Amino acid sequence: MQLKSLAVRLLGFVAVVAMLVGCAAPGVTAPTTSDSGSTGSTGSAADAPQELVMWRFPLMDDQEAETKVWDEMIAGFTKDHPNVKISIETQPWDDRRQKLLSAIGSGRGPDVFYINPDMISQFSQSGAIVPISDNVTDADTAKFNPGTLIPWEGKLYALPILQNSVVYIYNTDLVKELGLDPEKLPTTIDEFEQWAQTAKEHDVFISTWSGNTATSGLTALIWQFGGDVYDADGNVIIDSPKTVAAMTLLKKMYDEGWIPPDSVTTGEKEQTDLFRDGKALSILMDGNSFYGSRDTYVNNFNWAFGPVLKGERQVTSGTVGSYAVSSKAADPSLAVEWIKYVTDTENSVKLNKTVGYLPPLKEAASFYTDDAVFQTLLDRASLVQVDPIFPSSSQAYIILAEEAQAVMTGDKTPEQAVADMQSRIDEAKNQSPQ
Repeated sequence: MQLKSLAVRLLGFVAVVAMLVGCAAPGVTAPTTSDSGSTGSTGSAADAPQELVMWRFPLMDDQEAETKVWDEMIAGFTKDHPNVKISIETQPWDDRRQKLLSAIGSGRGPDVFYINPDMISQFSQSGAIVPISDNVTDADTAKFNPGTLIPWEGKLYALPILQNSVVYIYNTDLVKELGLDPEKLPTTIDEFEQWAQTAKEHDVFISTWSGNTATSGLTALIWQFGGDVYDADGNVIIDSPKTVAAMTLLKKMYDEGWIPPDSVTTGEKEQTDLFRDGKALSILMDGNSFYGSRDTYVNNFNWAFGPVLKGERQVTSGTVGSYAVSSKAADPSLAVEWIKYVTDTENSVKLNKTVGYLPPLKEAASFYTDDAVFQTLLDRASLVQVDPIFPSSSQAYIILAEEAQAVMTGDKTPEQAVADMQSRIDEAKNQSPQ
């Protein structure tokens, strides 16, 4: 890929999404820098090296290991571009958006930086990033998983370096205890409901549920029923019978006791404890976060990644980390060549194997032949749909979760809540910069 309110939970999610983001303006926190490249052999302007500055954000605790990967990338790129000097600055996470916008606006920012989908519309509209479509071919993009290339207004602004995927992880020992088959985990919403009823008969929850965020299951549920928040043009289309059907199932899950009674506001620790203690048959969360810290979630039992559930659609949620070109880049074409190099198959796999995320590549599984479990997670990642990236999306996440909470508690019917989702997100959209 601990929160006491919906707003804080959403910010927490953005921080999880921001586990893949982060930045700071110069002068706020001293960054660490890794440099490599030719220094030039003469003093002439023609021979002077071009410098390209990139801001990256720590993706793991072991920064020595991550820095080594980036140093190797620099060495490989400058071997073919001997007159280029790459400087990579490691920035902190805090207030990344504003610090990036301020730094770029003042001309002090990087040439290239890490970005998430929900930043693209804002940074494009503010003029902080430039489109890269003219410097990227179909052959360059063909290798990436569907949904990991995030165009905005018909233009491509970034290339993906990593992704994650929200999945069900099952306690397969408990599955056996309930008389169910761990080799036939639920693949459809109907099968999931059948398993939920069986689990309830044994006083076990089918899964955990994060009611105070929209991005850890709620948007995926809406999509699985065929609904959506926005259409391709950014029009709000949440008010539909398909979204009502999704909210009706959520209400049933809560009323029938298929998910915990505190699912309206539960936090990560409570969910972890339920799964670890064998009180929940599965946990719904970011799969690579689980895999990288599985000892936290597993208490001496076998487990497995479950299939992505299929309703009208087979889809799950997740996010993508990408690299974009700043509008202050001295040589945008060189900056694009660098991010194409960083996100190529070899470098993407090398970085992701080091930091523990998922390469956003169609052929990624072929590089993990020694890890069948991780191959399963990579397969799930191919079914990820990235959450909406329109300017009002952040507010929409809050609204979706609030209205879903009202459905779970019985304060609103599914129909009322979905109608209010529509009107409230429409209002948020009208108040957002377009």
